[in-house]
Amino acid sequence: MDEKLVCPKCGSRRFRVISLVAVEQILENGEWSCSEFSDDGYILSLECADCGAELDPELLGYPTQKALTSQLVEVVVAYPYQGEGGVLLGVEKGQYELIYVRPSDSRYAWPPEKVAGAICRALGLHNFGVATLDKLVLTAGHFPIGSWEEVPAIVSKMGMGDFTWKVVEQKMAAFSPKQALREGYQDWISDPKRARSGEVDFGVWWGLQDRDFCYGKSPWRVSWIEDTGELYARELTSDRYIVLGVYPTRAEVEARMEGWADDLDRMTLTHFFPEVFKQA
Repeated sequence: MDEKLVCPKCGSRRFRVISLVAVEQILENGEWSCSEFSDDGYILSLECADCGAELDPELLGYPTQKALTSQLVEVVVAYPYQGEGGVLLGVEKGQYELIYVRPSDSRYAWPPEKVAGAICRALGLHNFGVATLDKLVLTAGHFPIGSWEEVPAIVSKMGMGDFTWKVVEQKMAAFSPKQALREGYQDWISDPKRARSGEVDFGVWWGLQDRDFCYGKSPWRVSWIEDTGELYARELTSDRYIVLGVYPTRAEVEARMEGWADDLDRMTLTHFFPEVFKQA
C-alpha cells in the first residue's frame, strides 16, 4: 500500500474504504481507523473522505472486487460444432450458463472470442478458456456431443481454475492431429500397389480441424484406394497425408462414409474420424 496516497482533487490523505470484511474504514496517512486491513477483505470502493472523489481501489495494493470476480467467474469459448461457437459464463463449482451463440452461417455476428474478450474486460478478468471440439468429445466420451443445451454440463466436467485443462490435455496426448500426420505423400502414393489402382473420391474440401479456408488454411482431399483398401486424406498444398483406415470393400468404405456430403459442417477430419486421432 502506498502510504503517501493523496487525493488528486483536494490533496487530502484521508480516504473512506468500503470492503467486504470491514465494511467501512477510514484510512488516514496510511493508518486504518479500526484494524489493519486483511488480504482477504476485497476492497469494493475507495473515495476521498473530504471531497468525495472516487479513486481506483487498486491504488491501495489490496485485493479488489476484480480479484474476487476472477476467483469466482470463468468465461469459456466453446466450439462443439464446426464453425459454430458460443460463450459460457461459469461460477464457482463449475456451473455454466450459455450466454451467446454465433451460428455458423452468420457473417456479421461477433465471433465468440470477441464477445468473451469484452466480457473479460468488463469483469476485470485476465483471459478466457477455450473448449475445442476434441476436448469436448474426450470429456463427453462420445461423438457427436449432442445439442447446445448439453454443452454447459460437458464444460463443467473440465474443471475450474486457470483453464489449463491439465487432465484433458493428458488425454489428448494421443488425440492431436500432429500424431496422425505423415510427410511424403508423393512417395507413398507412388508405390506400385497404389499407383496402379483406381480410387473412389469423397470430396476435396475437407478441413483438418476446421474449414476456415479464407484464413489461409488448406483443404484436404479424402479418397479410397481400391486395391489396398486404404482410405486416406491428403493436404492439397503440401506433401502431408493421413491414413484414415482400411476398408477391403467398397461397400464397407461407403458405409463408413455415409452422410459425409449431407452436411458441410461435418467435413473436418478430426470431427468425422475421431477414432483415427485417438489412436494415432
